[in-house]
Amino acid sequence: MWEAINSFDASEDNDEYRQQLLSSEALGGKSYFEHNVETLLLKHTSAYKMSDELNNIFPVLRALTLNLNAQGAILNDKFQNDLEYILKYVKTRIHNQPVENRKDGLE
Repeated sequence: MWEAINSFDASEDNDEYRQQLLSSEALGGKSYFEHNVETLLLKHTSAYKMSDELNNIFPVLRALTLNLNAQGAILNDKFQNDLEYILKYVKTRIHNQPVENRKDGLE
């Protein structure tokens, strides 16, 4: 949760996953890879820059949640709404994941 996800590093440590991405069967015959070098360079540069910047911000957000937990223990108040807001914000805005699973099974 507290680490930036870089799509260019997805298969760096997993050879099986890399082979699966390269096989046309896994992609359903669709072209997954970018062919325009300029677009690829922009995506690569922005992905690594965003990852670096987010990894600088995540310790601050983590410290904020720990501080809220500590203050909650001292003041006998859990700050549950604030903590849920921070976690949902990170999940939706930074990791681009849905907050809750949809009832129809689509995500």
